[in-house]
Amino acid sequence: MLLKNDAGALPLTAEDLASLALIGPTAGQLAAGFLGERAYGFEDRLVSPFDALRRLSPRAKIAYSVGVDLTGVVIPGSALSHDGRPGLLRQPNAGESGPAQVDEAVDFQGPTALGSGADYSWTGVLTAPEAGDYTLMVQPALTGGSEGGGTVAIDGRLVARTGGPGFGGSGMVTKKWSSLLPTTDERDNGIGTIRLTAGPHQIACTANSIGQGPLSIRFSWITPQFRRAGIDAAVAVAKTARTVVVFAWSGVGGSFSLPEDQDDLIEKIAVANPRTVVILNTGGPVAMPWRDKVRAILEMWYPGQEGGWATADLALGRANPGGRLPVTFPAKVEDTPARAAGHPERLGPPRQPPAPGGTIPVALPVTYSEGIAVGYRWYDQQQIEPLFPFGHGLSYTHFEYSGLAVRQVANGFDVIFTVRNTGPREGAEVPQASVGPIENPPVPMAPRSLVGFRRIELAPGRAASVTFHVDPRQLSYWSADTHGWATARGSRKVFVGASSRDIRLQGTLAR
Repeated sequence: MLLKNDAGALPLTAEDLASLALIGPTAGQLAAGFLGERAYGFEDRLVSPFDALRRLSPRAKIAYSVGVDLTGVVIPGSALSHDGRPGLLRQPNAGESGPAQVDEAVDFQGPTALGSGADYSWTGVLTAPEAGDYTLMVQPALTGGSEGGGTVAIDGRLVARTGGPGFGGSGMVTKKWSSLLPTTDERDNGIGTIRLTAGPHQIACTANSIGQGPLSIRFSWITPQFRRAGIDAAVAVAKTARTVVVFAWSGVGGSFSLPEDQDDLIEKIAVANPRTVVILNTGGPVAMPWRDKVRAILEMWYPGQEGGWATADLALGRANPGGRLPVTFPAKVEDTPARAAGHPERLGPPRQPPAPGGTIPVALPVTYSEGIAVGYRWYDQQQIEPLFPFGHGLSYTHFEYSGLAVRQVANGFDVIFTVRNTGPREGAEVPQASVGPIENPPVPMAPRSLVGFRRIELAPGRAASVTFHVDPRQLSYWSADTHGWATARGSRKVFVGASSRDIRLQGTLAR
C-alpha cells in the first residue's frame, strides 16, 4: 500500500528508468516471508524486484547496491582462539571419547562437511576488532540430503540460530530456507545482532546434522566496518542515479526500529539523492525517522511468491495501489498503549534472555488496561497524531466524497454517500464510516467507532453510491447491571472518510 507519494514520485517514469538505482538486499532477493511464514512455493517463480523490473523494462538502466548486506563473510580464523591459541575447540560428539580437536576455520563444506546424524559444539574466544553492533549468522546448505542447523551464542547469550521460534531450541530445520532471506548462494540464514565492546568475548557454536548426507554449514558475521563499507558503497551509487529506490525490511517480533542500521542507510541515501523512494517489507509498523526526507513510501509487507512481480507492477504503474492499513502506524513506540507512560503493568517483568542453545521464552501475559481504547481508538482518545492512521492508503488517482445522508430504517440506520474517481486512471477506494459517542454516555465510548467499510473500484470520472447499514447492535454496549446488550439514547455524529483521520463528510444519527 502506498503510504506517501510527494510530487507523484511513484509510479516510476521513463526518465526515472533511464537512471535508476536500487538499494537493499530485499531488492536483489525476494522477501517472500519470515521464519515459519517463509513462502517459497515454486522456486522458479521467486523473482526479485530487481529482476522483475529489468524484465518488464528491458531498456531501463538500473544500478544495484546491496547496502546493508545479509549474507556477510565467514568469521575469519584471525578472530577466533582458545587458550591463547588459534581456532575453536570442537568437543567430542555425544557418546564418543577422546580429546577435543581444534578447528581454525568455521566453514564446513566439501571435504570438511560434518558427518550425518551427529551433534557438534565449539567453544573459544571471538575477538571483536572494534566496539559496535555485530551480526552473527548460521548458514547451512539444506540440499541433497543435508539437513540440520545450528546456533551461535556470545558471552552466554544466544544470538543466532537457524529456524527461529517454532522450530525447536536446537535450531534444527528440514526446510531449505527458514529465514527472511537465504544467503546469496542459497543457504539458510539464521541471523542475530549483538552489541559488543572491542576485545575478547566467549563464543559457543553448535551444529546438528540430522539428514542422510554430510552437513555443509558455516558461521559468518557482519562487522561494523563491513556494514559501514556497504552503506558508503550504496551512497556512492545513489549519487550517480536520477532516482533511488531503497528496499528496507524488518523481522517479525523485532525492534520497532528497522534493524541493521537501515535508518542510517536511508537517511544518507536521501541526503545524497533527494529523489528517494522507500519500499518496505515488514510484518507490522516500524518507525520512520526519515519519512519527511523521502518522496514516497510503499509498504509491501511480506508479499509471498509473486512479490517481486507485484512490487514491480506497482512501482511501474502497471497496477494501482489499492491497499489500506489494517493497523495504526505510531510515530514512536511510546505512543502505543503497551508503552504508554504511567502504565508499567502492561508489559510485565523483563524477559530473561535464553541460555545458549535454549529455547526462546514464551511471551509473558499482557495487561490490556486501556479498556475499550484498542487500536485506532487509543490514538483518538489520547489525541495522539499517528505516523499513518488506521485505514490510510494512497492511490495513483483521486477520489471525491459527497452527498452524505443518514436515514433511519426499520432495523437501524443507513449511511449513504457518493464516491467519485476524479483522477486520471482506474483505481480502488476504501471509504469507511464511524460513529461518535452520545453526550454524557453511561459507559466509556470511543471518540469514533468503525461501523462499516467497503472497497470500490472506479474508472476515471465514474461515481458510485455507497450505503453502510448500521445495525442496532453496533450502537449497543454490554450492561454489567442487566448482563445484556443495552442501547444508549441520544444523537451521535457520523463520520465518513478515507481513513480514521481523513474525514471527508460528517452528519448526525438521531435517536
